[in-house]
Amino acid sequence: MGGTLSAGLNKLTENSLRSSPFFRTVLTGGVFGLATGSTSEIRRERDSGQALNIGKIIGAGGEQALFSAAASIPAGSQASSSVRNTYWDSHGVRAVGEKGVYKFGFRADGAAQVLFEVPASLKNLKQASTRLNTLSEQRQSDLAQTFGISFAQAGEAVTFKAGPGFTTLTARAPRLNELVAMENVLRKSQPGQLTLDGKNGVKFNFVQDKDAPHLGFGGLFEFHGAQPNIFLHNELNQSKPITERDPDALQKYYDERKRNSLEGIATHEVAHHSDMKVRGLDPALESSIRENIGWHRFRDGDFYEFDTHLLKGKDGAFYRFGHFDMSWTRSDAQGTPIDLAGKPAPAGSEVRLTNEEMISKALVRPISDYFNNPTEMLMEGFLNFRVGGANRAKLLAESPVLYDQVKLQDDRELAAHYGFDQSGLSRMVRLPDGSLAERNAESLAAISNFEHKKPD
Repeated sequence: MGGTLSAGLNKLTENSLRSSPFFRTVLTGGVFGLATGSTSEIRRERDSGQALNIGKIIGAGGEQALFSAAASIPAGSQASSSVRNTYWDSHGVRAVGEKGVYKFGFRADGAAQVLFEVPASLKNLKQASTRLNTLSEQRQSDLAQTFGISFAQAGEAVTFKAGPGFTTLTARAPRLNELVAMENVLRKSQPGQLTLDGKNGVKFNFVQDKDAPHLGFGGLFEFHGAQPNIFLHNELNQSKPITERDPDALQKYYDERKRNSLEGIATHEVAHHSDMKVRGLDPALESSIRENIGWHRFRDGDFYEFDTHLLKGKDGAFYRFGHFDMSWTRSDAQGTPIDLAGKPAPAGSEVRLTNEEMISKALVRPISDYFNNPTEMLMEGFLNFRVGGANRAKLLAESPVLYDQVKLQDDRELAAHYGFDQSGLSRMVRLPDGSLAERNAESLAAISNFEHKKPD
């Protein structure tokens, strides 16, 4: 009797109850409660020799239905949440029941992305896993073919340098929502993902969530022989934005500062590869760009320039970054601490600035709080320049000198891959949205209009 009633109500609601685990579970409990209560009252009346009382039968059934439905609420909530999040960890996809169907999708790039929908049934729910796997593999293959890159496969052992040794981890496959970010990164970072000869593309290695807390980085770029590698971790439980157009749900807990999206982190890391190419191709240009954004080399050091440069302040002094206490110390051109009068500062009396204070004090303003050396300050500029749109507008408005130097280095890489035009400039240009176009009157006008647009 309960099964018949449940089926009838599903039909009346266009099968929408079957697509909702919560209401299906609660309704089923209520319907069977109704049947049980009514049947019990009929049996009681018959056993006592009484005439059937329709009012009492309905009342007993209704009372039992309410108790049973209420008792089913926790199970219904658990069933609904379980179905909705079944493919979240593995694919970044949620399943939502709606009028007899399950819709599979996620939010990314500032909008809802619906991948597919199927009639609501346990069979289709189980088959969705296979379909999601196929869709993920196809999208990875499309990106690899279009941009010449590769992804580490799920279960593959991947190794990155860590201090004096190496760390080996087991990779995971990129999730479908993450692949939206990766497509944006690759489309707007071209040709940063390729080596100068075009023979090797970046390999992207996604780190499993369980390993992320022990790594100390959101993204990491390094070469393995001739193969450029980027390591990324994007923990779902941190709820970080997928792309730069997605909000940060936890922004209010981070001093109102939006955390980096996966798109932003990956764009920054691809820019490291671009920088390495220009560094090898035109070291004089690369060195001058660092000077132009306010950095002074005071001693030789490793390739990534840790503790080799001083940042110039508006006050004419230099500032040295301390990796141990994350502060900046006022110094002379040789890195020796000095006081406000310009004299050597005894230990304990150094003039120190916080990272926030240094942003305002710097001769050329950094675009983010990650600028502990000239390379990272430049890469954060590339992040905003290549993501384009509001990010590029912010870079231009807040740090025009950094904007110009990023643009200069970006043009040099474009020329190396696509050649020069008759005027000796790169044949291709990067438009305000991050895409590439031929250098012509139309594309130059688009860039000029963007750069000279008055703020709203």
